[in-house]
Amino acid sequence: MRAINVSGRHMIRMADLAALAHNVGWENVRTVLQTGNVLFRSSAESGALEQALTEAFRTQYGWDIEVMVRTPAQIEAVMEACPFAPEPGQLCAIFLKEPPSLERTARLDAAKSDDVWAVDGSTVYIRYARGLHGSPYSVAYFERHLKVPGTLRNWRTLTRIREALGAE
Repeated sequence: MRAINVSGRHMIRMADLAALAHNVGWENVRTVLQTGNVLFRSSAESGALEQALTEAFRTQYGWDIEVMVRTPAQIEAVMEACPFAPEPGQLCAIFLKEPPSLERTARLDAAKSDDVWAVDGSTVYIRYARGLHGSPYSVAYFERHLKVPGTLRNWRTLTRIREALGAE
């Protein structure tokens, strides 16, 4: 989910998030720690799943939340394709709603900091030289320039998701 938090703006408890996902028909719903990530089973198409939860957020909370669904195979592929050494405290992936246009990707400015990033399909990999806070390369930067919504997950969270998926 994009822009939900366990504290602050759009605050939701993980139990409430799991209940919301269950109520829209997702099966075997569980959350991953306090990360805002939901693991579940469904035979429905990703777009339909995203739309159902987006509508549930709007109906129940009045929030316009972008939802991005990825399969276990897609999560694994993202982790395997990372062009940077996995440094858990500095490495993140931004999951985009859809792949950005090549023209927009080509116009991204890579000279703003010591941070390095790469766009691969609907994923932006980014290694922060000194951490996310203070970097010009926030989710908002990529959303603004690529014109595609996204949500950031640090490598520790992705590792926990991978482990949780492997435990099924």
